[in-house]
Amino acid sequence: MATMEEGFFVEDCVAFMSRMDEKSIDLTVTSPPYDNLRDYKGYSFDFENIATHLFRVTKQGGVVVWVVMLQRKRKLIASIIFGLIVGLLVGICEVMAM
Repeated sequence: MATMEEGFFVEDCVAFMSRMDEKSIDLTVTSPPYDNLRDYKGYSFDFENIATHLFRVTKQGGVVVWVVMLQRKRKLIASIIFGLIVGLLVGICEVMAM
């Protein structure tokens, strides 16, 4: 169950979103862990499940801002990964719209 800390809900985002109503959020801003650029102390990032729930809870016409950081020495790899993420999001949206 979520706890409230300094005005923020603190809980696994998938568990939290699973209890939210569909199409209830206007705006999400997120900067998920990626490419092992930071130490998240064992947190595993379930991109597909998070993206699926974000699509489910975002209102029609709503916006999801997904902040992606590129690491200079891996710029090409990070760009390819970003392209795959965008492609996956588009695919999820097309499937969910059917």
